[in-house]
Amino acid sequence: MKGINTLRARLTMSFILIAVLPLLIVGLLALVFLTSKMKQDIEQKNLQLAKSISGEVERFLDQPFNVLTHLSDSFGDHGYVSGKNIDESLRSHIRAHKYFNLIMVLDRSGRVINIFPFDRDLIGIDMSKQHYYKKALELNMPFWGRSSISVSTGRPATTVVFPSEDHTVVGYLDLISLRSIIDRIKLSKSGYAAIVDDRGTIIAHKNWDLVTEQKNIKNLGIISRALEGVEGTFEYEFHGVDKLGSVAIVPQTGWVVIVNEPVAEAFAPVNDIKNLIFAGIFVSLLIAIAVSFISVNRILMPIRGLEQGIRNISDGDYGRYLQVEGHGVYEELKNLSHYFNVMIDDIKRRENAIAESENRLRSIYEQVNDGILLADMKTMKFFDSNSKMREMLGYSKEEISGLGIGDIHPQESLDAIIEKFEKQARGELSVAENVPVLRRDGSVFFADISSSPVVIGDNKYMAGVFRDITASKEAEEERLKLEAQLRHSQRLEAVGKLAGGVAHDFNNILTAIIGYGNVMLMKMEMNDPQRSYLENILSAAEKAATLTHALLAYSRKQVLQPQPTDLNRIIQDMERLLRRLIGEDVKMEMKLSGEKLVVVADTGQIEQVLMNLVMNSRDSMPDGGDITVSTRHVKITNNDILQLGFGKIGEYAVLTVNDNGTGMDELTRGKIFEPFFTTKEVGKGTGLGLSMVYGIVKQHNGYLKVDSVLGEGTTFDIYIPLSSADIDEKSTVDKDKVTGGSETILVGEDNETVSNFIREVLEEFGYKVLLAQNGNEVIELYTKNGNDIDLLLLDVVMPVKSGKAAFDEIKMVNSDAKAIFMSGYTADLIQLKGVDDSNIDFIYKPLTPVELLEKIREVMARK
Repeated sequence: MKGINTLRARLTMSFILIAVLPLLIVGLLALVFLTSKMKQDIEQKNLQLAKSISGEVERFLDQPFNVLTHLSDSFGDHGYVSGKNIDESLRSHIRAHKYFNLIMVLDRSGRVINIFPFDRDLIGIDMSKQHYYKKALELNMPFWGRSSISVSTGRPATTVVFPSEDHTVVGYLDLISLRSIIDRIKLSKSGYAAIVDDRGTIIAHKNWDLVTEQKNIKNLGIISRALEGVEGTFEYEFHGVDKLGSVAIVPQTGWVVIVNEPVAEAFAPVNDIKNLIFAGIFVSLLIAIAVSFISVNRILMPIRGLEQGIRNISDGDYGRYLQVEGHGVYEELKNLSHYFNVMIDDIKRRENAIAESENRLRSIYEQVNDGILLADMKTMKFFDSNSKMREMLGYSKEEISGLGIGDIHPQESLDAIIEKFEKQARGELSVAENVPVLRRDGSVFFADISSSPVVIGDNKYMAGVFRDITASKEAEEERLKLEAQLRHSQRLEAVGKLAGGVAHDFNNILTAIIGYGNVMLMKMEMNDPQRSYLENILSAAEKAATLTHALLAYSRKQVLQPQPTDLNRIIQDMERLLRRLIGEDVKMEMKLSGEKLVVVADTGQIEQVLMNLVMNSRDSMPDGGDITVSTRHVKITNNDILQLGFGKIGEYAVLTVNDNGTGMDELTRGKIFEPFFTTKEVGKGTGLGLSMVYGIVKQHNGYLKVDSVLGEGTTFDIYIPLSSADIDEKSTVDKDKVTGGSETILVGEDNETVSNFIREVLEEFGYKVLLAQNGNEVIELYTKNGNDIDLLLLDVVMPVKSGKAAFDEIKMVNSDAKAIFMSGYTADLIQLKGVDDSNIDFIYKPLTPVELLEKIREVMARK
């Protein structure tokens, strides 16, 4: 073991490793790289050879294909089909290109009407059951047929088929020329090339017996993959021999060219390279070992002289410097002796430097931004502190020296803090977090304390670093508050996804109920005893429709028709109705902004928001009270977003509804926007009013803020983004003077009950009606009657083609065409069908006769 631990042995081993390891690594990398590269080159060469054969086959096929193209065109141009013989000039042309064993011309029924070489017995034979004839009728374009062994020649042949309107030309092409292409290919001893047709049958091979036997190798993996369109080079096993095969596809026919040879023969050059590299590595290893021994001996000779000099220094003889000189001494060893001597002179200077370093460390200790305390591990009394710690606690240096842990922490927390101190002393805890610290004046701040044991002299202390986290703790509490608000918002969003699933079918049913009910009501006498029953039915149906709208509003899936409008104008138009609804014991005051607050909104939906908020305020004041409706213009900044807990930077119109009613507690306020949650008695409310408000505001890209104090009242703030758009003052139809018309209306509706209702209403009011059940029928009817059709009334979602898609095609024919779209689906599906333009006229199901007639007259009144 002693010999192994000598410098000589270690240096020798190190030299050998340094010399041999890179050599081994480089050799192995070269081996891997070169063999991999050579394999890739061989595989690529074979693939290129296969593709070259494929190209040569394709060029061979081009010539007869062009001859037969010319022949087929000649028949079409000169009418040779009807004659019994082919024109002599055409015979000469065919003989000049000896590609075909036989050429036939078939009529449209598949009977032979001409043949070359001419054979009268074959004229009139029915070839309609032949595969190529059936395929010709199917494709109606030139194609290559299947290959087979010719009965007359015993050689492989294939058909080339040229169909036209009145005849089909079929050429039987002799494929014997493919053998000469294959025979020219030079591969390894056992390698070969072959051509396989699109069914996997060999049509060219150096072993001609495989061709005449019609050997099929489709089940061979490399061939089956090639027939599926995969070209490349692959290794596979065939009859127990590993093969390297490259396949390429002949584009015209789908035939496969395969170049195949045993892996051992293909990669023979790779094995030669491997043997050469291994031999080079072995020789280099022997040379490296010899060089290592020589170099180590030269290094060790002067080191022995250094050994004696160092022994003198270890005995304390600092007066004797090292002297390493003489022939054969390396420059580095001379430098070693020089710097060793310099080291002795530096020892005294370093002692002075240590003293200066201690002063600098003391300065850093005093000026660091965190407080530092040294406490005795046994007594827990303080030994030292820095100026920041004294500033944090409010004590002088002398005062702190007389204190202990119990003096700077609240008594109620002291036991837990001492436990953490002991864990830190044992190394079980590195940082005590959120520790309350008591100042001299009695105030408390919070700190994270990092403590670890230190040894000074013979005593052990705990060094504690105090980091004041009071400000970050307050920020964390604010963050948690914002997270709670976010979770609340996400919970409301999740509940909203439950709505809207039944909208379409339910609205179609309600359309029929409300529609036919209104038609009956219009035809019924005012004193009819059945009238009250019908009015109750319609009232219940309208409540069901309202329920559907409320669910869709909460889930933000109802259809909006937003347009620039003045928020103050909406409120002013609603004022009279609101005062009538709240009753005489509730006082309502309007405080609207003096400036115009233009928002892009659906007026009806904003009216619904205002109505629900005011009605909720009224219900919270059973004994009367005050309601204030106000508007204002605000600008939200980053600081506002942090305070509010929501929003985006920008300018907003704020609608505020304030009351001095009963107010809400925190638990109730957290649930008020959830569907079906209500504090009213059973039968007094559905619990959908505020959920509808929530959905409408969110659908307008707005925000809600609720402040409520139990027993004092509630304030709702609705934030809606302001718009710079101009208000479009469109003309409207007088709802008291709704009339019919004599125009023709094309109705596209796949629900038979709804379409019958619409037809009866429109015909009742003088319109002519055409009905279609899908988008294609709409287009067909408009194509036949377009000049007579004045308006299209289209369901958005129909079978075959949507209403919007049908209207887009009609607009390409008549850009002045008018349409009204209707649907009971949710807004997201309607927008998916292309109805997402606010300028499109839309009416939502369930619809009443009056709404339908008003909308029609409104659209027809426009130029």
